[in-house]
This record gives sequence, structure tokens and C-alpha cells, in this order.
Amino acid sequence: MQEVHLEELKLINGLTQYEGFNITFQVTDDCNLKCTYCLPKNAKILMSDFSLKNIQDIVIDDNILGFDEFNIIPGAHRKVFPSKVIELYKKQDATIILVLDNGSELEITKEHPILTTRGSSIYSWKQAGKLKVGEDIGIFPNHIENKNIDYNKTLLTKAKIINILPGKNQDVYNIGTDSRTYIANYVAVHNCYEVNKKPGVLNLEYAKKFIDIILEDNNPINTDRSDIINKGLILDFIGGDALMVPDLCDQILQYFQFRAYELNHKWKDRWRASISTNGTLFGDPKVQKFLEKYKGNLSIGISIDGCPEIHDKNRVFRDGSGSMSTIMKHWDYYMNYMGEGASTKATLNKESIPYIYESIKFLHEELKLSQINMNFIFEDMHLEEEDYIEIEEQFKKVIDYIYEHKDDIHVNMFDKGFGIGSCMTDESKDKGWCGAGSMPCLSLNGKIYPCFRFTPNTMHKDNIDFSVGDVTNGLNRKDRFEIVRQQTREKISPDSCKFCDVESSCAWCIGGTYSEFGEFSRNTNLCRIKKLIDKYSRIYWKRYNENSNCTQA
Repeated sequence: MQEVHLEELKLINGLTQYEGFNITFQVTDDCNLKCTYCLPKNAKILMSDFSLKNIQDIVIDDNILGFDEFNIIPGAHRKVFPSKVIELYKKQDATIILVLDNGSELEITKEHPILTTRGSSIYSWKQAGKLKVGEDIGIFPNHIENKNIDYNKTLLTKAKIINILPGKNQDVYNIGTDSRTYIANYVAVHNCYEVNKKPGVLNLEYAKKFIDIILEDNNPINTDRSDIINKGLILDFIGGDALMVPDLCDQILQYFQFRAYELNHKWKDRWRASISTNGTLFGDPKVQKFLEKYKGNLSIGISIDGCPEIHDKNRVFRDGSGSMSTIMKHWDYYMNYMGEGASTKATLNKESIPYIYESIKFLHEELKLSQINMNFIFEDMHLEEEDYIEIEEQFKKVIDYIYEHKDDIHVNMFDKGFGIGSCMTDESKDKGWCGAGSMPCLSLNGKIYPCFRFTPNTMHKDNIDFSVGDVTNGLNRKDRFEIVRQQTREKISPDSCKFCDVESSCAWCIGGTYSEFGEFSRNTNLCRIKKLIDKYSRIYWKRYNENSNCTQA
């Protein structure tokens, strides 16, 4: 194993911080966890013969009615076709009830994607909890009789939401189909949150061609910033869960080292690999063999959403059981492997709010983590006043806890640099938030994107392809790297951000907003939360600084 120049790669908390040049391999679109979004047991599923069956009675290999999740022809209705059930899920969750103007209702969990319409054209996916009264959604015309089956003439149409009612906490079900779509209570729905997700593995030849493209181009991202491409290289592996395919990751790293030495490339001795995982696969001998082979060059980041009460609600196996107990079985292996670099990335949503304090306490005391990275999702969580009140109550307890353990814990959310904001300066106006536009990502389809948030499995808008090239034609749309980098604070920020007192600490995802709306904009869903983070960060650091003898770990 060659020496790694860590001082050039700038690693923080065991995870790569973007300062040098980062390339990403989406090695699989599959995951061993099935974090699904579901329907009550009596939801009626439309079968391929146009009969109805309760979702709790669906079995593997049943033939249901599916439809193409992509609009092949802009403005056209979507045709339906038979689709086979390949997986079954069950868990407990809260629901809402969508009341439609055609007299039907659909009870569904808030996160479940539903096809929405504009005019006569079905155009995008949207989570049920984000729908509003007056919006149109895709439905199947329920007047078709069984004896008149003609898939070519059977089309999805639309209905308007006239009311949204609270449901209840109950057992809910989902089905995995080979079309990734199905029809419940005559409403067009998707299998999972990543709306274009299809299990698959990256072709090794694609990965090799991607490496050749990057290594043989002196300026692959079309930038005059030599500080980006002249530093060490970070090879980032994502999924799904990248540790599902350790042999493929190994082959990719072997080929990179071979080509880098063959070309006597500046990165041949200056590289590091990074992998994100859900933490359930460390007991696999193949995974351990791969990790041990690259120990010293490999950084592993684990996604744990907090204490078991909330983590096991978000991240479940196919049978509906939570994944925390499996993570705990091999937690010591991860801690020994990463040493002081052990850390986690906890993602918070609305349901996580009452568990923020308990989650930080669990991650620190039970998992023995000193580096805790935690952030809210960028999507609109539809928070109400009571949610913000609860956030404040949680933050009060959190900063007391951090202060009590100030010598052995670091929580990024209340870091002095990240938590405390300031107004936009002349220097910051020409900058974005992250490395998007300088982080080429290879997707399973052989196309290369400005970063992983532009890849098809995260794209919510149809007929949008913002690729910068592919493994056959190379980087033939380098201009798009620059287009993304041009989405600066000054260009895309509303006035409310430009003159905000905490603007500098407010994160946004340029790829995320593009995938959701098909245009570049600055997401402001977290505005009030960021102001609360700033408020309690200032309270913490004022208290900290009043004691001159304090030392922060």
C-alpha cells in the first residue's frame, strides 16, 4: 500500500472533507435495508386482470398492474402493463388520508411517493405528506371492466385532492414490483423514496473507462482552480450500500493504482478511498477482507439516525425489523478499524425532533463516538409551531450535555464555525456551499454527472439529464461543471438570504433542488431551524468562553 498524503487530503472526523479532487463511483443502486413507505392492510391493489386485492393479501409472484415511471413522450399519458411482485414489506407507521374529487380515498404514509399531474400531463413524483388540497394526482380510471382488458388503451388520468385528513398509527404494508410502480385505491404510487431506484451493480468496464477519462485529462472538470485538481484524489464509493459489492470496490481500486502508476500520475501516491455504509455488513468475511486490505487508505462513514427508537423507524430490513441490533453486533469492529476517526452522520426529519437529545446521548455514551455529525434533511418537512417549540426544548438539553462532556465530544451542528452564522460578505457572494460542479460521479448507466445528487436515482423530475459526459464519449459537456459552479450565493439566493444575519452557516443542496424542481435555486426550508441552531450555538459558546480554562476536544 502506498503512502497517503493526509495533510493534502484534509480529513476530518474520519470522513473526507471536500478540498481536493473527489470522484464518485455509484457501485450499486441496491441496499440490504428496505426503508419503505406503506399503505394500510385493506388498501386495494389493482391486479393485472383489473381485479382488486387487499395489500396484506398480496404474495410474491402476484401479477399487479404497473406503469412506466418515466414520461417517454412529454405531455403524454402513461400506459399500464402487467408487473410482478418481487418483495413484500410490513412495519408500523402513522398515515394520512387523501380525499379525491372522484369520490375515492387513499390512506398512506406521508413519505410514500405519488405521481402528480400538471394540466393533462403526468409529470413528477411527490411525497404524500407534501401534497396540498387542490393538487392533481395520477389515478387509474376505475370504470374499466375486466372483460375489456386492453393495456394499449388503458391510460392513467388524474383526480384532484379536496381534503387531507389525519390517519392513525397502524401496521402498514408495501410491495416491491419489477416496474417499481403500482396502483393503490386507483392512485398511481411508487415503491420507494428514491423514485428511480432499480437494483443493479456498476459495470466494471464502465468504472475502468471512467478512471481512464479522469487520469488522462489534465483538467477534467474545466476549471482554472489548480488547487482543486492538484491535490490528493479521493475515490468515493456510494450505493445503495457500497459494502454490498466489496469485490467490485477492490477491483476498481486495483485498476486505479495500476493506471496511476502506468501513467506516473501525480495522484499515484496521493489518494484515499471513502465509503458510506449503513453499518450492517461488517460481519461479512468478504467485507472484512476488503477493509483490511485498504486499511490506512480507507475512510468509512456510517449512517446512524440516532437512538434505536428513531433509527429503527427509518432504517429497517425487509421483514420490518430495525437494523440497530445488527449494527451493534459488529460495532466494536468498526470502532477498532477507524480508531479516533470513528464518526457517524445522523439525518434528522420531523419524526426525529423529539429524539435529538436522546440520540446524541446514545451515540456518545452507548456507541462511544466523540465525533457526531448531524443534520436535518433539506426537503420541506411541513413543520408546525409545536415542532419548533420542541426543537428549542431539545437544543436546550443538547447544549447542556455538550458542555458537560466538552472534553470528549464534538457535535458539528453546534460547532463554532458551522453553527454560528453571519451576513453574506463580498467574498462569499461568488461562492457556493459545497463542491458540486467539481465532483464528477459515475452512475450505473455509464453516464457522468456533476455530483451524485444529479444521478437518476435521486432525480424527481422526468426527462431531465444533466450529465457531463459518459464512458463512451468522455467528458463532452464540461461546460455543465461550470454551470453548476456558477450557482453562487449572489446568483441564486432570495433577498431574505442575502440580508440574513446567519446566512453563512445556512447549507443548501444545489443538486437536490435541481432534481426536485428542474432548475437551480436555493432551498430555504431550513431557514427557521438554522436560526435556532445559531441561537443555541451562541448560547453554548458564550458559556464556554466565560470559562477560560475550558478546552474543547
